[in-house]
Amino acid sequence: VGSFPVTSIVGKAPPPPDTEYRAVHRIRLSSLSHNYNCVEASAAQQKCSVIVVVKADGYGHGAVSTAVHLADSVRADAFAVATLEEGIALRKAFETIPV
Repeated sequence: VGSFPVTSIVGKAPPPPDTEYRAVHRIRLSSLSHNYNCVEASAAQQKCSVIVVVKADGYGHGAVSTAVHLADSVRADAFAVATLEEGIALRKAFETIPV
């Protein structure tokens, strides 16, 4: 490999990302509530409860704002997070809901 330039082995570098077409995602809070209610209804039939997992900042949508919506609109009973920092942020928002 010593005498060949790296570009001839692995190919050319990829072009820079096209900034003209950006991905956009929208979350309908009503759909989020509907989905939770569907899961909760199924869990209730099995005599189970639902723990809402809100990690990675709600996958970029804001963990606290997502959790607040679910706590207010569907009365979510508990939340789970991936890191201590996420848990602390939710604990500040909710004093009575288990995190």
